[in-house]
Amino acid sequence: MLLIYSYAVAKVKAKETHPRAFLPALFFMIVVTTVEWIPALRIDEREWIMLMIVPLLAVNTYQLLTLHKIVGFNEGPSEHQSKQIKKGSFCCPLIDWIEFNFAGDNNSVTVTNLKSSPFLP
Repeated sequence: MLLIYSYAVAKVKAKETHPRAFLPALFFMIVVTTVEWIPALRIDEREWIMLMIVPLLAVNTYQLLTLHKIVGFNEGPSEHQSKQIKKGSFCCPLIDWIEFNFAGDNNSVTVTNLKSSPFLP
């Protein structure tokens, strides 16, 4: 039952996002659901097993099928997006913050503002 349901959910996920998403979705549905289901399986009572599998399948299906909508999945950068310069910042252990510009055309990073850390002279 779990394998058939997982296969169906993975097919839906692959159809909504990308064909390469089938195998990770299938893995997630089988492995994660089984690991979460272990406490009910250890009790070995039919009522507990059925009581646990229904919400686990519902929640894991919802999580798997809505993740790409939440994070804004797209199949790749469009022409317009690849020509734009993306700005951001990231943290480094020795430097507080580095502000950088990332140009999508040639994959170059330019440091625009470097604030020194108390750890550096």
